[in-house]
Amino acid sequence: MLMRWIWFIVPMSFCIEQDPFSVVVPRAPVYGLLGSSVTLPCSISPPLNAVNFEVLWFRPQEAHTPILFYQDLEIRKNPRNPQYQGRVSLIGGLDKGNVSVKLENIRLEDKGEYICRVEKTDEGEEWYDEATVSLRSTVVLNAR
Repeated sequence: MLMRWIWFIVPMSFCIEQDPFSVVVPRAPVYGLLGSSVTLPCSISPPLNAVNFEVLWFRPQEAHTPILFYQDLEIRKNPRNPQYQGRVSLIGGLDKGNVSVKLENIRLEDKGEYICRVEKTDEGEEWYDEATVSLRSTVVLNAR
């Protein structure tokens, strides 16, 4: 009787569902020169086709006004954060799980943390993961 019970438990342990993906960003801060462009790297692992996923990039205290919101195969114009309008774009290959963004014309107030959030809805079930990227801006002084 004990042998039957153990046999039943062991196969069930292999049926535990794993997370469909995780969001991956660099641990080290990303550096950019004021006035230049910088890429904030973000991808999903394993590399899945993210074309039908939702991708949000936002500052930690500003989740309600993302700097970029990709949904239904397009970048939504609203409710994007107006201070980033025209300066941020998806540059990654969504079909390969790359959801990186390019931030142009870096300003002093752009330094700090950015959250990359990826959401997937499948047959009524929703899954998401997010990770934080830190941007440091530097100034180059021209000594004459």
